[in-house]
Amino acid sequence: MYFRDYISLGALAVSIIAFIISIITSTKKYELSNDYRQELLSWHNKTVEILIVLKLQTQDGNNHDKIAAMAKLSALIEQGRFYFPNVDKGDGFGSDKPSAYAGYRDIALEFLVYSYYTIQRENAHKYIRHLEQLQRLFTSHIFNILEPRKHNSQINKHTRVSMDDGMGLEDFLSKDVDNLDYFISLYD
Repeated sequence: MYFRDYISLGALAVSIIAFIISIITSTKKYELSNDYRQELLSWHNKTVEILIVLKLQTQDGNNHDKIAAMAKLSALIEQGRFYFPNVDKGDGFGSDKPSAYAGYRDIALEFLVYSYYTIQRENAHKYIRHLEQLQRLFTSHIFNILEPRKHNSQINKHTRVSMDDGMGLEDFLSKDVDNLDYFISLYD
């Protein structure tokens, strides 16, 4: 064997090792990203469930059960501080507070805190539409962070499993008249 052959074999070995490391690194990045995604989705689901329960209890005037649900919402807001730490705008705002509370509250948590304070009001039942809007803003904020369309596209790219057929209700109903009759019967 010539010296050039050893160099070629060495270069090939380095290339193979680099390729293996890139696969391992990409896999690890995906796992970490997916773990974070699942944690955030789980927290979002628990939070939205409590928001819905509180909205229904507010409509019904059920204040006894409402206290327990308010405690859960408060705990979820506290958990949310780990996903959405306060924003430091460099103006020293809140610097006298403990570290988790220094700065400006992230908008995701603002939606929840405003919901909490709205539900505490004596006349909270008059603000059901506001609560619904705050919940929608909260979900939209999490939606924008998690980018489900991009995620579904990546799933499709790597697994050939389509997560979205791009069909709305109008498209579904236009394909089969029996479907339209079925949906109309739901409202009769």
